[in-house]
Amino acid sequence: MNDNRKSQAERKAESEQKLFDALVDIVNSEGVTAATCDRIGKQAGYSRGLTTTRLGKRDTMYARLMDRLYQEQVIRLEEFNVDELSGLDALKKYTDIHFDDIQHKASYQAYFVLVAASLTELPSIRDRVLMQHQMVQTLLASFFERAVKEGSINKKTDCDQRATILGSYLFGVAMQNRLSGKSGVEALKAGAYELIVAV
Repeated sequence: MNDNRKSQAERKAESEQKLFDALVDIVNSEGVTAATCDRIGKQAGYSRGLTTTRLGKRDTMYARLMDRLYQEQVIRLEEFNVDELSGLDALKKYTDIHFDDIQHKASYQAYFVLVAASLTELPSIRDRVLMQHQMVQTLLASFFERAVKEGSINKKTDCDQRATILGSYLFGVAMQNRLSGKSGVEALKAGAYELIVAV
């Protein structure tokens, strides 16, 4: 009984992952309006009915996707043990991960498509976007505060303001990546490093 229940849970998790992967691919290639349950199901190899059951209706689907994508970012940072790094190294590592993922990680690219869409096609996820955005800003500010305490950044640094500036720059780079097709994006990393240590 337990083995059967576990098998069912595994099958459900696998189908959900495939459906969310298909959703990410469609969002990246064609935008949020193209991602219908019928289209997602066909791409993932499932019926429209199962797709609706697994992902939910449009607003629910995108809210769940945003939560999954944000959680992926959290796990990614944990993999690099940013909490154990110095403040300055944590800021640089966050920046490195950002630049790598906007160029090579489909789910991270989709995250920024959804952020942009929250201002137009998907107002239903705007509150979720704002909440996650604030959590990132708080994290960056904590890295700056750590760096100030360690003496690697000027003690007069306004950590909240600097986190906002760095976060805005990184967001802009993500948008530039969407527009330029990755051309020249890596060269912008030096600018992020300069913002981190600027007096």
